[in-house]
Amino acid sequence: MAWLAFTVTAYNVNHLIDFMKWKLSESGFNKINSTIRRPIVTHHVAHHPKHLNIRVLPAAYKKELTENFKKFVQWVKENNYPIHVIKQAEDISNGIISYMNSESYYNEHWNEFVSYTQKLDAIRGEELTSVEPKFKEFYGTNV
Repeated sequence: MAWLAFTVTAYNVNHLIDFMKWKLSESGFNKINSTIRRPIVTHHVAHHPKHLNIRVLPAAYKKELTENFKKFVQWVKENNYPIHVIKQAEDISNGIISYMNSESYYNEHWNEFVSYTQKLDAIRGEELTSVEPKFKEFYGTNV
């Protein structure tokens, strides 16, 4: 049996919602993660390193993400998905929200997140803010 898995990091947590929407509405994967026992996607939060954990995100971004996950659950309900899919959407969203907001690594690890990301950007000839524009609001914060 196959299923979709998503490792949640500070870089991609915002895209988990789009990924789940895509899986439900556009993927055509009717037999992957589609049973009552399988969630929409199997997600795993990357706990380490702490500077890539979702707890490192600025409070304002966490607040926005919290609202986005709540809106996702509402979207699932409004699109009349089966009750087990609604329950899965709620469980995934509530789990991410609860974990992310239960503790903050921001003061201790945000500068490390920025420094690490800038080094990766230089090596790859890329820029995080071109892939995830949301970071433009926070990237220079506390550096």
